Amino acid sequence: MTGRLLGLCLLAATAAHADDEATALLEAGYVDSAIAEFEARLGSNPYDAIALNNLAVTRAREDDVFAAFDLLDRAARLAPEHPVIGENRATLRTWIMRRIETADRGSGAVVPEPPAVLPPPPDLWVP
Repeated sequence: MTGRLLGLCLLAATAAHADDEATALLEAGYVDSAIAEFEARLGSNPYDAIALNNLAVTRAREDDVFAAFDLLDRAARLAPEHPVIGENRATLRTWIMRRIETADRGSGAVVPEPPAVLPPPPDLWVP
């Protein structure tokens, strides 16, 4: 049993280290490399709410806000009590809805189409 627990701790530490590397790549402006790192982490564990959140942050910074929201929605379902994930999801949802309302104002559409071009998304943070 001790060996198994030790193995789990090492996997967690390795995953956290990989996430730190991906976050450093993102902050240094190597967005494609950061995306590849976050996606690789999710390939190992598709139920990793932190990796989903961090990939969402990266996607939002690349103006792919709808993909970012989808990722945050998945992360929130996996970790509903995580305050950063919840706050990121709420912030991005509010931002998207405001842009849709602005684009739809006066058109009378029942279900508004998302605008073709959105202003830069709000800053999100990596937990």
